[in-house]
Amino acid sequence: MSFLEKEKFEKNGCVILKTDFSHNENFKKIIKNIYSDLAIEIKNESIKKFSGYTMGNLNVYPGKYGHEILDFISSQKQIDEIEVILGSKIEDFSIKYGGNLSLPNKGAQLYHTDGKYNEKMILISIATEIIDENNGPTEVCLGSHKKNFKFWEFYFQKKIKKKLFLNLGDIAIRNHNCWHRGTKNFSEKPRLLLSLLLFPKIDENNREDSVSEKLKIAPNFFKSNKYGRFYEYIYVKFGFIIVFFKLLFSIIKNK
Repeated sequence: MSFLEKEKFEKNGCVILKTDFSHNENFKKIIKNIYSDLAIEIKNESIKKFSGYTMGNLNVYPGKYGHEILDFISSQKQIDEIEVILGSKIEDFSIKYGGNLSLPNKGAQLYHTDGKYNEKMILISIATEIIDENNGPTEVCLGSHKKNFKFWEFYFQKKIKKKLFLNLGDIAIRNHNCWHRGTKNFSEKPRLLLSLLLFPKIDENNREDSVSEKLKIAPNFFKSNKYGRFYEYIYVKFGFIIVFFKLLFSIIKNK
């Protein structure tokens, strides 16, 4: 089965592994602690000032829970499947920890990739809750990782779209250069998705770069200044303008 999943991953740029983690007491304990800390962070009024709040997508640094999730996955049989799909051992990568928080009745993004095309990064996301049509699943354009598309090329090409629906404990593996977007969270609750970010190992001691041992909510990719707030407002309210200028500049600059 793992070799079939590897083929899917190479073809589509992403794959979902089903697990039985939802029945595991250790996993459930980790999840309970994560959401306990998350509830405290969400009550902090300062997050309303973060870039990304208007859009409804904020970064999450899981702190100590990044280690705990990695250690838990490494202790389960699914680690063998993951390593077959990656063609490498987990310990062959430098690992950083991150995550995404999709806020209620917000969260819609424009299609994008995570970083430059030729950089190498793989995201291993683990569902700490059920993610369905209602609460902002990630939508991926299958196979879009195979070519370094200029924005206008991507925009006008025929797309095969797939929303990543996950049950509690499911693992989604995705190439960073697969075009994707966050969709709107129609529910009344924030939707959390935590990830392991795998990079080619350069420094043996570079395992992760967690901001602190505590779980923290952090700003998203918009700049935290007047220009950034204005850009985010246009992005949210008039996204077609952003798309128009991206198309225009990508045609003019041919990139």
